[in-house]
Amino acid sequence: MTGRIFGRIANESGFPTVIKRLWTRALRLYGYHIFLLGIAFTVVATVAIHTERPSLEGLLDFYLAHPHHAVKSALLLVYCPPLLDILPMYIVFLLATPVALYLANRWSWNLVLIPSGLIWVFAQFGLRAALDAHVVWLPGFHVPLSEMGAFDLLAWQLLWAVGLWIGAGSPGSVFKALTSRMSVIAALLVAGALFLLRHPLLHVQFDGALWSGLIDKWHLGAFRLLDFSSLAILFAVSRSWLARWLTISPLVSLGKASLEVFCAHLLFCFAAFSFVGDGKGLPAWIQSALIATSFVGLYTVARLSVRSRSS
Repeated sequence: MTGRIFGRIANESGFPTVIKRLWTRALRLYGYHIFLLGIAFTVVATVAIHTERPSLEGLLDFYLAHPHHAVKSALLLVYCPPLLDILPMYIVFLLATPVALYLANRWSWNLVLIPSGLIWVFAQFGLRAALDAHVVWLPGFHVPLSEMGAFDLLAWQLLWAVGLWIGAGSPGSVFKALTSRMSVIAALLVAGALFLLRHPLLHVQFDGALWSGLIDKWHLGAFRLLDFSSLAILFAVSRSWLARWLTISPLVSLGKASLEVFCAHLLFCFAAFSFVGDGKGLPAWIQSALIATSFVGLYTVARLSVRSRSS
């Protein structure tokens, strides 16, 4: 969607407009991220200290051990606690998008996709850790690699780059080929096979570093990428059918305010973790109440957000 919208804006209004709008959005996201960090470092940390909930302490163990260090590095998007490591990645992608669109428009999408693919390959073999080992950190800003966010940005950037290309630069023949009968059949077979392998329906166990790497979520392993591509093809060919069933007011509101809803859902996650205790589970009625409260709260956030934009 970003590629489709801002690829058109680049052609119609030029790249200064693209930079201004994307970086303004990135700045708004940064503001949301700082707000969530503020909640985590004050309210959530206080609850974690007084209740000694392992579920909460595990989220903020680095902050609880090094509060001043953690705050400084978090403001620079270096320290990314669990659950708060997705928005920073999104911010980086938004900031880099004008560069990708400019290179593609000025020369070729090959200058974007080929390096992106190579970086993804190297990321599967530990590029992130290798770079971190050779970075000279300023005093007071070094953060362990495990505290920089679970998602490997160097791997996940491939998904963003390909998405930009599909939205902004891919010819119609590519979409036609991806949604052809043979492609859809292949996508069904791949998605079905990977679903069966993912769930213990076949009672097949795969062990070893190779299998773990292929299905790794944090580094976007090859099977993860293949599965996502297959599901994307199936979604593309069925979107008109899905739209007839899913275009209802609550879901539309949630979609229009997806960014605000995503940020709000993290607050409900923090609240849920405060109930978990030692991780042995909760009574069913409490789980049901948490889910119901979360959905009502998220829908309320979506309605308020949509209303504020239209007013």
